[in-house]
Amino acid sequence: ASDPLPNTGIRLPSYGSPVLSFGGYVEDSMEIFAAVPFESSWELSVDGIEVRKSVALEWATGFSPGKSGSFELRHHTSSSHKIVILLQVLLWTLVLVGFLRMSVVYQRPLL
Repeated sequence: ASDPLPNTGIRLPSYGSPVLSFGGYVEDSMEIFAAVPFESSWELSVDGIEVRKSVALEWATGFSPGKSGSFELRHHTSSSHKIVILLQVLLWTLVLVGFLRMSVVYQRPLL
C-alpha cells in the first residue's frame, strides 16, 4: 500500500460518541486506511461482500476493495472484551467501597 494523496481521503468525525460504522462510495482503484493497529477489529464490506484486510503503511489496517461500490466500515468489540471491562468496573467498585468502609472505621472515636 502506498501513501494516499493529502486531500483525497474521507475524514471520520473526531467529536461525540465513538464511530462504530461509517459508509460511503469507493472506486475500484482506491485504498482505505484505518489509523489503527492491524490486529484491530475493523471490517470493511463493499456492496455487502467482505474485503480482506491487510497491513498498510507498515502498521495500520488497510483495505483494497478492487471494485467500485458502496462500502461500510464497521468496528466490532468482542463479548469477551466487554466482559473484562465489566469485571474491571466491578472490582474497582469493590475496592472503592472497601476503602470508604476502612476510612469510616478509622475515623470513629474509641470509647
